[in-house]
Amino acid sequence: MSNPFPLHTIESAPEAVRDALQTMQGHMGFLPTKAAKLAEVILSVALKAMINHTNTLAHTPPNPEFGDAVRVRREDLEGR
Repeated sequence: MSNPFPLHTIESAPEAVRDALQTMQGHMGFLPTKAAKLAEVILSVALKAMINHTNTLAHTPPNPEFGDAVRVRREDLEGR
């Protein structure tokens, strides 16, 4: 059976998590094995969280307290 959590290097990790792994290595002086093994899992969880958050925002009506202020500000920015 193949290992579902391969030990990644910064070069072999998914591109979307390479910056985070490089930052971690820079701060710690090494790349922790758990981070290297979980690079794909971390990416998957982060993407799911971002999608869930975006979907929640998309289906949430604007706060009435700020709705008019947002509209007025947008018109100011667009030059209307």
